[in-house]
Amino acid sequence: MHDSTADLVNGNITIEEWLKGADAARDKALTPTEQEIYGTAEETLTPLQTAYVNGLAYLNSMDADIAYVPVAPSYGTQSYFYSGSITDDTIGLITTETSYYITANEKEDLKYVVVEMTGQELLDQVISWCDHGMAAFAGAEMTYSLSKADGSQYISVKIDGEEMDMDQTYRVASLRGAVPQAKVIKEYPDLTFRDLFRSYLKACGGTVTAPPQLVIVD
Repeated sequence: MHDSTADLVNGNITIEEWLKGADAARDKALTPTEQEIYGTAEETLTPLQTAYVNGLAYLNSMDADIAYVPVAPSYGTQSYFYSGSITDDTIGLITTETSYYITANEKEDLKYVVVEMTGQELLDQVISWCDHGMAAFAGAEMTYSLSKADGSQYISVKIDGEEMDMDQTYRVASLRGAVPQAKVIKEYPDLTFRDLFRSYLKACGGTVTAPPQLVIVD
């Protein structure tokens, strides 16, 4: 539009030609652009199921035993993963890592990291920080109760078929801000959520369903 406006001022085009160009520019701006489809969500997932799937994406790109994804307004997700085609817009909706709760001064907190945490430290982190004590431990088999609280909602968390050992140290993939006190053993400074989720979709064949490793009971 800047060039055509200059042409109008200099008398190189008529007002009718300028208006036609303005209409075309407006129509282009208002027309939704087609987005690449990376996969399909076959069913709508709850926020806890969505967090678990996000954690599987973490593990696909990061070297860890388990992934920790809070169900919270930052450093995790609070969103439903709605059924249908998965595009960049869809992927953007299932992470709250850049929510308004996070300021520009907290960029270090947005780095993907692998940290060392014991089972007890991980559970304590969830209880003290997450909304309603809800978080997904992707890579584990979880049985979770929605009717309990204060840590007892985690009826069972099994890693490699064994109950999570409260004293054992695990390599945990997460965002730095979600595990602020834990020792970082590896950083992924250039990794973005879109990158890791696209990679996960490619690895899993592009189809997202409710994770069978997560069982939710009343």
